[in-house]
Amino acid sequence: MMINNSKKIFLFLLFTIIFGKDCDYDAKKGDECQTQINQLYPTQFSIGSQEVLCKANLFSQMSKTELEDYLNEKKQIVLVIISQNRYYVIDGHHMIQGLWVGINDNVEVNLEIIENWNDYTFEEFEEAMIAQNFFHLSDAGIGPISPILLPTFEHLDDDMFRTLSWLVRKAGGYDKGDVMYTEFIWADWLRTQIELPPPSSSPIYCTIVPYSALCIPDQKALLEDLIAPGLELALSPAASQLPGWHQGNIDAPDCGKGFSWNYGPWKQQTNSSNERVQSHDITQKGKTNFLIVVIVYVCSLSAIIISIFIILFIQKRREQINNYYAQL
Repeated sequence: MMINNSKKIFLFLLFTIIFGKDCDYDAKKGDECQTQINQLYPTQFSIGSQEVLCKANLFSQMSKTELEDYLNEKKQIVLVIISQNRYYVIDGHHMIQGLWVGINDNVEVNLEIIENWNDYTFEEFEEAMIAQNFFHLSDAGIGPISPILLPTFEHLDDDMFRTLSWLVRKAGGYDKGDVMYTEFIWADWLRTQIELPPPSSSPIYCTIVPYSALCIPDQKALLEDLIAPGLELALSPAASQLPGWHQGNIDAPDCGKGFSWNYGPWKQQTNSSNERVQSHDITQKGKTNFLIVVIVYVCSLSAIIISIFIILFIQKRREQINNYYAQL
């Protein structure tokens, strides 16, 4: 009986290691598990829609294996707080929304449980989250807003300045670092520095969130025009009190095929990267061709040696048979 139980425990552990562990609301702080993205809840009111579309385009072009490898990277683990029988995401909103838009809401991601506050009332949960700075309670510069009004992932608002903040960071404007909601901090600052013409659309929604993708016909083109002035502002002394100031690096966004940004330094970096990839591909093809030749040669040589052994065996056998009949 003990052996059977040990075997079951071993098989269970092996299955968990290979296929991952499903999450449950009793998970402890530090536990890692997996769940579908439709089980996750945001801790902010808005996202940058163009960053989401960039990620969605990239994810949609990945094979199943490529996507699994991407999501299994340590930096892609989604950090969550458990409370009210919900998994509240404190980082990775754009990746989750990108998976939702680019693939579907059934994609499974890896979670790490930061805290389990499932026994808290909502008021206690709200207090603890605010104390730890785990909420971002403004929407496109408007706030603070009560956490009870937080939307689901599919209903997050679009904040164009959040996308601009991301683009400026990718252009080398600042470093994200470990400060919570760094890109929102920069978005809110850029909002005070850049004056934009009023959007031509007039729905009531656009009076509340005027620069969302719904209110600007070509938001991406407008953002491309703002990268250079945004970067200049980010590198100026006026931004010296913001987190990550003057610590950034140029890192062109990887949006997959068919989705690129019209910004010079990124084009140069992308072209250089493509040249390295092509050079690597040529080298790999050369290695592959050489390997094929070696395999063919070894197989041919093996076939010849085997044939020789077979011929020698047959000849030996014939001699034995002839000797046998000669003695009769």
